[in-house]
Amino acid sequence: MHAKHLLRIALAGTVFAITGAHASITVAGYTFADNDFAYALNASSGAFTTNSTLTTALTDKDVGTYVFSTSPGASFLLGFTDNLAYNGSGADLALFELGAPDTLDVAIGFTQKRYLSSSTGFTANGFSVNVALVDRNA
Repeated sequence: MHAKHLLRIALAGTVFAITGAHASITVAGYTFADNDFAYALNASSGAFTTNSTLTTALTDKDVGTYVFSTSPGASFLLGFTDNLAYNGSGADLALFELGAPDTLDVAIGFTQKRYLSSSTGFTANGFSVNVALVDRNA
């Protein structure tokens, strides 16, 4: 359930920034404040298949929703509240995907990096839930 293209983040659902202290939500063993997620799909390029809408699958709190693309160069741009500006020690962003662990190409601002996801030990829709943790200081 993953594509091989730029910004393949949140293929299993929600992208979370790791910050603050509000009501908590746990996704595949990781706990986040309820406001630590992408809130908007600002742009997308390429064809996508989803079990929801593209916007919902990328911004909801359900790791069971997904986005899949085989379009060369497929990408999407997500909007975050100011909490993504947080750049403390350790991971600042968690990127979830379904299927076999894979590399995720992510651009934040003008910086593009590649991250390797790893299994969380959880499943959704019969697929392994994987996560790549992004440390903006690394």
